[in-house]
Amino acid sequence: MEQNNSFTQAHLDNQLWLNELRFYSDETAIFQKHLEELISRNTSLQESDEAGYFQNQFARMSDQVTNMLNELQSAEAKMAMYAKSDRTADLENIIVADHYQFRDSINNFKKEYETFKEKFKKFESDLY
Repeated sequence: MEQNNSFTQAHLDNQLWLNELRFYSDETAIFQKHLEELISRNTSLQESDEAGYFQNQFARMSDQVTNMLNELQSAEAKMAMYAKSDRTADLENIIVADHYQFRDSINNFKKEYETFKEKFKKFESDLY
């Protein structure tokens, strides 16, 4: 596994991940609202363990997205400060050694999110 990334590639990855995480945040909010509407129309869901599970998972996913967004924004701010402070540096040759760790985190989150999303869609379809 590649464990080093150039400064420029790390910045591009960060921008892509910020956009993806914003999408997940928006999508999670839509799913949460949809679940709330389902619960309000179907009183049996109000006491459902499964509905509670999805509510908890949406909250957990939302927290994860917020934490990753904060981490990425912090990394971007540090990278910007570095780029401004050392104008002589060749950004193509500066290595961001721990970038791969965040790549792993985001890839794991995406897999978990997609699995969870499929479970929710199945839960929804079983109600109709």
